[in-house]
Amino acid sequence: MVHRDKRLHMLLSQEEWQTLQDLAERDGITPSDWVRLRIREAAGPARLSKRPKPRR
Repeated sequence: MVHRDKRLHMLLSQEEWQTLQDLAERDGITPSDWVRLRIREAAGPARLSKRPKPRR
């Protein structure tokens, strides 16, 4: 399981929110997972795999 301790808070218009919900439903995932997936796609596999692990 991935530990997530950061939040993203943003305001969306009704149209943007509906679009996000429709896209997520189309892909069979939650709106939050849809956004995470877009971040991973934009970053590319090399960037995410080379990131140092956070200190604890």
